[in-house]
Amino acid sequence: METPTSPEELDEQLTLRKERFRQIITDIRAVLRDDLPVFVEREAKAAFLAHPETAANLSGEQVRDLKQRAKAVGERAVTRLEEALSGEDIWLEPADEPADARSLVAARGVWNQVRHVEEDLSTLLREFGLVGDAAPSYKAPVYFVGGRYFPALAEHYWKLLGELRALETKRAELDKRSVRERLETRWNEA
Repeated sequence: METPTSPEELDEQLTLRKERFRQIITDIRAVLRDDLPVFVEREAKAAFLAHPETAANLSGEQVRDLKQRAKAVGERAVTRLEEALSGEDIWLEPADEPADARSLVAARGVWNQVRHVEEDLSTLLREFGLVGDAAPSYKAPVYFVGGRYFPALAEHYWKLLGELRALETKRAELDKRSVRERLETRWNEA
């Protein structure tokens, strides 16, 4: 990242970074939109297969109901997530320093919204008696989803977030220095 020195250069760099940041957010949301329903259906099937005694006692209609409801849980999760992550503010919230830059777990506001799907899925599995020792846990995909690779998107997110914060700090310092210089000039002229 170049080090802009004038307010105009800073504003131009901020504009460019914000545009790229918005695009990364759009891409991350697309991956989650495509992957969450797959996660729910995969975990419902895994729970079904992991509990053979309970699964064997479910009627064909109950199995169809489980599959349909798992699909509905995935769809509702996507709808809720789209709304919760549609604003830019949640993406700009203070976050922990990421232990893994290829993940968004440290972006607590964002990731807490993603994790609601786990609660919904657990509730569904409990209704069918398919609860195991460990509750389902969503992990972002480490494979391509819709032509997008989540780990690379997460890395770009953290990089751009850091650059945006640095540019905003520099802009605020430049503004403060400009005010101070104007006031000093005013003082000296009086």
